[in-house]
Amino acid sequence: MLKALRYKLAIAYTLLAGLVLVAVSFAVQYTAESQLEAALLSSFKSGVNAIIYKLQGEAMLSHTWLSQTEVGSRQIISIEENDVPLSFMGAWTPTTARKTLIESALANDEAAALMQPLGSLEPCTVTFSLLGERNEPYLAAVTLLSQADHAIRLVVIKDVKPEHEQMIRQRVIVMLVVCAGLALIIISGWLYSGHAIKPAQISNQKQIEFVSLASHELKAPLAVITASVDAIERHEDDLLLKNIKTESTRMARLVNDLLLLSRADARTWSLQKRAVDMDTVMIECYEAFYPIAKAKKISLLLSLPDERLPRVLGDSERIAQILSILLDNAIAYTPPMGNVQFAVIASDRYLSVTVSDDGQGIAAEFKERVFERFFRVESSHSDKSHAGLGLPIARELMRLHNGRINMEEITPHGTKFVLEFPIDAGR
Repeated sequence: MLKALRYKLAIAYTLLAGLVLVAVSFAVQYTAESQLEAALLSSFKSGVNAIIYKLQGEAMLSHTWLSQTEVGSRQIISIEENDVPLSFMGAWTPTTARKTLIESALANDEAAALMQPLGSLEPCTVTFSLLGERNEPYLAAVTLLSQADHAIRLVVIKDVKPEHEQMIRQRVIVMLVVCAGLALIIISGWLYSGHAIKPAQISNQKQIEFVSLASHELKAPLAVITASVDAIERHEDDLLLKNIKTESTRMARLVNDLLLLSRADARTWSLQKRAVDMDTVMIECYEAFYPIAKAKKISLLLSLPDERLPRVLGDSERIAQILSILLDNAIAYTPPMGNVQFAVIASDRYLSVTVSDDGQGIAAEFKERVFERFFRVESSHSDKSHAGLGLPIARELMRLHNGRINMEEITPHGTKFVLEFPIDAGR
């Protein structure tokens, strides 16, 4: 499913970005060609006007000037006076024969319809495109002008093949750029889609692992309960009844923890926040775990400042749950005759609660994983009372309280957890 989603995202990204790239590229190319054609036409008309001014200002045009103008501008100049051609053979040879081009220009509909108003001294000019015998492009202009007692017809034909070839080269370059851009878009689209669905992949993988581990954890108590029930059917046994009660309690605790974490994942876990008396919460947790620690011959020490602690904005039951998780872990993993310390320090902004023990500690390679769900160090796998969900729950609860939970190492061995609760500003 995620793979199909990645393909869809990559295709959507490629189509959208590709359409934008193609549209922008063709718009730029169209603008560039339009500007080039406009500049070419403007330059051609300026050249024609220069010849007209020359005809109007001088009684005779020299062959030298005509030759230089033709060669310099790659164009044909044909002048007829009273329908008699000027005796100029031309200095520039186009691809198509000179005579053929002039006849084609004069045969053009616009040129054939060109007429100068009677008595007008202003020249009349039409400009149009022309193709040679090999489809090479030309610009042509036919002009009529009157001078005293004679009429002059001017035909100017300019070779624009180099400019058209330049446009074609630009088109090829644009196409190559578009193809390269599309290739980059396809690659980036694939990478982007992979990056976009990465959180979903991680979440899906965690969900698979979560279900797998949860199923594994639930199998054990169910197996014990089933086996115990089968044995009870044969003969009553107090030990079997005790096993059923123990495993049922353990399974109920595991199911509750799973429900809490699923609510946290769905962001439906809310708190009843109010000002919490931390002195009361600390003392109640200490009194609840003192008998447990004493039964295991562990010394549980509570350290509170002389003055009352500042209040914390939060849910007192959930804060007690966080402290209970840490105390339960500390007592569970501390050997007999060991020590567990429960202390609190207040600063200007935070209330820091620490739970430390001198137990076996946590190896450095496991330090980054202690808050993963169902994670337990190898030495604690035999302890069925802990499923590896306590610390993840504590972290989620601290997040809901806008606080932090960190683990620190104790030399030479032991573990220390530090909770930082923001102090209620309205205390």
